[in-house]
Amino acid sequence: MSMTQEQQDNLKLKLVDTCIHLSKTKDDKKAHLAAFGEEIKGAEKRIEALSNAIKGDDITLLIEAFDEYEVDALLRGTR
Repeated sequence: MSMTQEQQDNLKLKLVDTCIHLSKTKDDKKAHLAAFGEEIKGAEKRIEALSNAIKGDDITLLIEAFDEYEVDALLRGTR
């Protein structure tokens, strides 16, 4: 059974829409993975700073990984 020209045109439009959707989905995935990667790097940096501050009994190491308000909150025992 062969298709009509209209059916072929509809399939072509669906193919284009699907390609665009796939491309957008891939871009969204890359953006999300990049954001997760940055979040993981930040957490690793904060863990290292906290560990080294505890080990070295030196709060200056915290300033590199946290802003001044976070450091103040850490030292006051609030989160």
